[in-house]
Amino acid sequence: MGTHMKKIIFISLSAILIFSACAMEIKSSKKASEDAVNDSEPAVTDSEAQILAGDSGQIFFNPDMGFYSAVKVKIDTRGAITNIDDVYDEINHSVENVSSYSSGYHFNLVNLEVDLSAFSGRVNESEKDIALTKNHLKALEEVLDQLLENEKTTVIRFAYDPDYNNKLVSYTENGKSYKACEPLDFQKILDAVDLICSVLKRHLEVITALQCGMLGPWGEMHTTFYAESPKNGKPRGYLVEVMKQFMKGLKGCDLPLLVRQPQFIYCYLTDSEDYDVSSIPESKTFSYGDDLYRLGIYNDAYLADEGDSGTFVTDNGRQAEIAFLEPYTNHTPYGGELIGTYGLENGIEQLKNVHLSFLNIGWNETYLKKLDSSSFTYNGETIFKYLLKYMGYRYVITSSTFDYFEGGKKIGIKLSFKNEGLANLPYHRKKAVRFYFIPCGSEITGNENYIEGNGNLFTGQEEISFKVDVSSLASGDYDVYAKFCNEESGKFALRFANDGWNEKLRANKIGSLRNSR
Repeated sequence: MGTHMKKIIFISLSAILIFSACAMEIKSSKKASEDAVNDSEPAVTDSEAQILAGDSGQIFFNPDMGFYSAVKVKIDTRGAITNIDDVYDEINHSVENVSSYSSGYHFNLVNLEVDLSAFSGRVNESEKDIALTKNHLKALEEVLDQLLENEKTTVIRFAYDPDYNNKLVSYTENGKSYKACEPLDFQKILDAVDLICSVLKRHLEVITALQCGMLGPWGEMHTTFYAESPKNGKPRGYLVEVMKQFMKGLKGCDLPLLVRQPQFIYCYLTDSEDYDVSSIPESKTFSYGDDLYRLGIYNDAYLADEGDSGTFVTDNGRQAEIAFLEPYTNHTPYGGELIGTYGLENGIEQLKNVHLSFLNIGWNETYLKKLDSSSFTYNGETIFKYLLKYMGYRYVITSSTFDYFEGGKKIGIKLSFKNEGLANLPYHRKKAVRFYFIPCGSEITGNENYIEGNGNLFTGQEEISFKVDVSSLASGDYDVYAKFCNEESGKFALRFANDGWNEKLRANKIGSLRNSR
């Protein structure tokens, strides 16, 4: 190995639960003992602590995934949120332990539906557009601050539809009839996008994703003139300009931008003026850092039918569009509102192939109840219970290895993982790792000191390694915990599916060792 390792103790997490002893010594081999005689540094002993228990099967809720509650945030021209009590009731509500369906449950993910109708001359009382300013969004920023305080995250959307209730205005122009809710002046929308981006970039820690919104009823980017009309010969040209404005405003930060239909990505991708949006365009390659990497889909007609009520609209068909989306949905959150149970009678492929991350707990009680019945089961449990466990990401620690280096001053820690969930950790969630060495038998308070990992970040990879400075660690037996969390704040810890989670530390047990340095 080139470096030397002192005696170290490993036991699996399953063994920890079975035996009362805190640690057991793995004896060095005969070869290692012989080396120790001829070397001033400790002999090398190399052993792996396998986490044999695997997935515990427990229900728990990680950040940026799972079921969510939706709450409207109606902003008036004074900058006040007119339903502020409702907003804070939701975001301050404690997360509940659940195992079956109820529309009233509360989780750690919230969908904020921001209502900007007061600023649109099409639907406000003044019939004049009003420019959105940073002062108008101060109350919203306070809401985002409170989300951080409560360690909740949001999927956020902005729209001009009053009360998010399909309140469109009909009008005639050049002999043609249209519907609208957006400002009369399209530039006002683009200016609002710039301001929204500047606000959201200050609160990235709590934003799971930004739903593009802005246009159409419910902010679903259809029906109205600006949502559906071409501009300069380009299909859905106004809509594409809104997407581009968001892309520009979000430069320099990691934040998924979700649009309502795959077709909108097709329109964004193609520069051809004669593209008829009836087929999937040629795919383009992209990588982390490209604008395209942040694009994804929100689907508020999920599993309604073969086309998800107009979500998949090309001649190529549902499966072809889902296949096209794979390079987008494999790292951005996907989900929305369940409208039916299309395909679920034959298994869970319709959940897997889009990498389902989240669903609205309060929408369509009929179908969510069906998924919590014996009519829809998978692997011996209802599909609803399966969703509670596996919607989003669900990582299992499959192995944990400790090695001593540099005369016992550093411990090498190597962890391996498997994702059992439907989706991956969103690409913008990079977790730092903090290690706690807890003397065996001591009571954990949650105020224990930790040792930082060596800067390696967990992004959902299958394996990660650290060299941890333990030069100040006293001799003795220790339980070792790893906290995967946001780098600066230490919030939004990621829980693994193994047994061994400690709520006070917000950390996962990865093994035990004896430090005999």
